[in-house]
Amino acid sequence: SMKFLIRFKREGDRHGKKVFSYGYVFFNQRRDTLNSRGFNQQSLILVSQHPFLKFYFKVLSTLASFYFGQKMDNSIIEEACRNISKWPTPQPGRLSELPFLGKLLNVLPPSRK
Repeated sequence: SMKFLIRFKREGDRHGKKVFSYGYVFFNQRRDTLNSRGFNQQSLILVSQHPFLKFYFKVLSTLASFYFGQKMDNSIIEEACRNISKWPTPQPGRLSELPFLGKLLNVLPPSRK
């Protein structure tokens, strides 16, 4: 398994500053003797406007353990999306406990400078 980040520019800018989105990627490769190449590859990608690397990689790792561990059951992805859609807007400098797939994840967005 491998994790990496993709940053890409979005349309428009905020008060003369470039605006970016961040793609958090969890890549998984498994041996598969039924596949002609001998392995199978899958990726999970989470896109956000927030650069919270440590937190979003924790989210992806949690999701990957459920998703890849249950033979790519799409209901896991649907449940994760439902959980994320209920999260409040991050408040700089304020700790939040966010429910995610039966766990509570803590996030502390950096204070604004």
